[in-house]
Amino acid sequence: MEGYLRAASEADMEILFEWANEPLVRQNSFSVKEISYDEHKKWFTRLLKDPHQKQYMYIQDGEAIGQARICLDGAKAKISYSICADKRKMGYGKRILWEVCRLAKQDFPWVETFVGEVKPENTASQKAFLSAGFLEKSYTYEARANQWEAGLSEERGVHMGNFLSEEELKNLGLKAYGKDVLIGRHAVLYSPQSLSVGNHVRIDDFTIISGNVTLGDYIHVSQFCGLYGGEAGIEMEDFSGLSSKCSVYAVSDDYTGGSMTNPMVPLAYRPGMISGPVRIRKHAVIGCNSVVLPGVVVEEGTSVGSMTLCNKSTEPWSVYMGIPARRTGERKKEILNLEQQFLEDMKNG
Repeated sequence: MEGYLRAASEADMEILFEWANEPLVRQNSFSVKEISYDEHKKWFTRLLKDPHQKQYMYIQDGEAIGQARICLDGAKAKISYSICADKRKMGYGKRILWEVCRLAKQDFPWVETFVGEVKPENTASQKAFLSAGFLEKSYTYEARANQWEAGLSEERGVHMGNFLSEEELKNLGLKAYGKDVLIGRHAVLYSPQSLSVGNHVRIDDFTIISGNVTLGDYIHVSQFCGLYGGEAGIEMEDFSGLSSKCSVYAVSDDYTGGSMTNPMVPLAYRPGMISGPVRIRKHAVIGCNSVVLPGVVVEEGTSVGSMTLCNKSTEPWSVYMGIPARRTGERKKEILNLEQQFLEDMKNG
């Protein structure tokens, strides 16, 4: 279940007092002095009445696990946040920052910039601000407020109204799907019960998917693509992608004349059908207008140039171009270091 922010109330005073005096919170605060209960009570009472500040609580699975506060200074809004001790290093920092910016933009529509100040030794918060889309300015982190206008996907630059809502995803009847899944309203899924989708996956409009298809994590299938899995199936592993107008076939008719063609003809009259599982391995990318034929394995790290016909399996970490595809060179592997850094930042954010 996705977490959410709500406005704080008097009932939250006690837990906020406990969090405020946690050793790490005091260490990372610009004022490290322990806070007395009387000081906290007076401060919190003033806070709830102050039109220039707003306190939010982050709720996950029905439990408050973090907090965020907005302090207004004209068109700027200063952000501070914290997470309870047993929920740190689980990726909640970035989510809290996203949510507080989105809600604050609704509550204070005149705000133009969000600002976060972080001590040099507080590397966890530095990573959270950066992964949330803020820009670093000497341990101050800033972001334009319109990044979080209602309906925008925070850092993807797309309008969320173009994609199916969570409720619509539930009603699709997918075999399985994870979190942060974006499926365009004009994508066509002929057999959703055979489609498995991982986490952080985007399928753009005018793409057609049929048959057995499995998509891993962090995958983008661009506009006007076709994935025809049939019974053999197509699998795209993590961080792989298809540029626009790619066609991937795990099943195909025989065009030599020894077999009839097209799906309106019964299989008995199409004995020459070709079928074989297609695997697009991790970090493989396929350029626009390219075609992948049945039985092909696009190995890890393969980069396929635009308008290429992949009729044979590739070698790992290689570049392919042409009709038919031919190997033209090696692909750099620095991407693996970036992947490791990215996943660590997501975990610690």
